[in-house]
Amino acid sequence: MAITLTKEPTGLYPAYNDSYLEFTSDLAGDYKAEITVAGVAGTFTIYPVDGVYLFNLKPIVASVINDGTFRDQDTTYPLTWMEVYNYGYAALAVTIKDYNTSTNGSVVENYTFIRGVKQVGEQIHTNPYQLLHPSENGVDYQLTYFEGYPFSFEIAQVTTADSFVIRNLNSTQEITPVVLGSTSTWRVYIDKEATNWTSTSFLPLTDTKNRLELEFNSVVETNLVIKKVFAPCGVYVKWLNADGGYSYWLFDEFHREVFKGRDISFVNVPSFENVATQVNTTQSTGKIGTKQLRVKSKLVDNYEMSHLESLITSPSVQLWSSNIPASGTADGYWVDVTIDGDIGRSTKKELNEVALTINLPELKTAQL
Repeated sequence: MAITLTKEPTGLYPAYNDSYLEFTSDLAGDYKAEITVAGVAGTFTIYPVDGVYLFNLKPIVASVINDGTFRDQDTTYPLTWMEVYNYGYAALAVTIKDYNTSTNGSVVENYTFIRGVKQVGEQIHTNPYQLLHPSENGVDYQLTYFEGYPFSFEIAQVTTADSFVIRNLNSTQEITPVVLGSTSTWRVYIDKEATNWTSTSFLPLTDTKNRLELEFNSVVETNLVIKKVFAPCGVYVKWLNADGGYSYWLFDEFHREVFKGRDISFVNVPSFENVATQVNTTQSTGKIGTKQLRVKSKLVDNYEMSHLESLITSPSVQLWSSNIPASGTADGYWVDVTIDGDIGRSTKKELNEVALTINLPELKTAQL
């Protein structure tokens, strides 16, 4: 007896895309199949259509990898520069059993997922050491880092057996982190506000493009260019990007603040006055107030645009409380916000301008 899969997710598959299992069975008289996922309660029973079974893993994967929120759940810095990040990767063992009236057959399949989503035509990368950031090939990456603000990146899948070296080709300096925990996503911090790679001489970065190699088990698996920008002031945001990691961007220092208000409702208020002396017959029950920041960035290159495009559709965007880069102290915090606007990229220009509206949390107002 054999179950033959004709469709299944492959590689490090994005969790928020459909992930269909399609299979047939040579079990005579089979009429149903049961699917269970290790660590997930319940059994899913499906029935064939013309001998073909179809099941979508997406709702299960999304619930496992999401853990109830899109917000970054690692809110404190580790003592080291790296840590296991438990929300970027999921490995599922899926058991398929098919039945006839007297017996059954079964098979166990293992699938890996990252906390991302792909559009039609986009490539699904197979490199386990890919970063959870935009890339055309899953090997080469470029990130812009604004010194003095929190900054990190995520490596999709690192195992306890891996040897790991980060090498700065600009200086030939390298460091060898210790791999901790079980197979999981790894987060690498470059800046923790009060300290960073450069200020601590951990792996100093110059105020230019730094070419890094990420070597695993004596093989360079990932290339990373970090464009370091020296400590400007500005409006700093973080968001869950489409590749499953968290991206960062610093908008220009000078921006526009907009306050808006509207009445919640009105109630009739008897004045017990004749019309000649009446002033008003209604009263507001209070106002809803909002504050917006109208921000922009000029001279955004194509690599940076590929990051910013996911800001528009991100389910989690946060604003850094301080517009000033840290200098020896850590005193900022993240605030949940939403984004309005659109991002347009000119195919004739190498550099573009981005202008967006950041909606801050609702203002506290007096209300009846």
